Amino acid sequence: MATKANEQPTLTPNASLIKYTVATAIDPDGTLHATRCNCSFCQKLGCTNLRVASPSTDFKLLQPASMHDNEDVGDYSKDPTKMHRWFCKKCSVLVYMEGVLEWEGQEVGFFMVNVGSIDQPQEGVDLGKIKLQYVDMLNDNIHGGLKGEPWGNGLP
Repeated sequence: MATKANEQPTLTPNASLIKYTVATAIDPDGTLHATRCNCSFCQKLGCTNLRVASPSTDFKLLQPASMHDNEDVGDYSKDPTKMHRWFCKKCSVLVYMEGVLEWEGQEVGFFMVNVGSIDQPQEGVDLGKIKLQYVDMLNDNIHGGLKGEPWGNGLP
């Protein structure tokens, strides 16, 4: 069940040099909905991703002022014109990913927070209550959509 924007819990990260807040809908029982991707990057890091539908209103970077040109922040990207994977150089935690994917001939923006960067405990949020859905990006299968079990060669 989604809540109104001003009632959404605000989550904060564990990374010491990168601080943010993100508002997201959480079910009344505390369940957080997230995705797991089977691409080589997400697999190797064991990422669990929280989709941020409206980053301009639901995500606020508190520190540093900008992720760009910051010596404490790393950006791992095969193609920096399409995607940024921001991580803290001090603790190596992937914090969030943003970019565009090609879908049906059009570029579609996405923004994902790594659930593993969210501090625990936080009132109303229990990362042990994550409901996962899986996406098959190892095979660039965005058309396959989300499903309730891992795609081939994906982590549970």
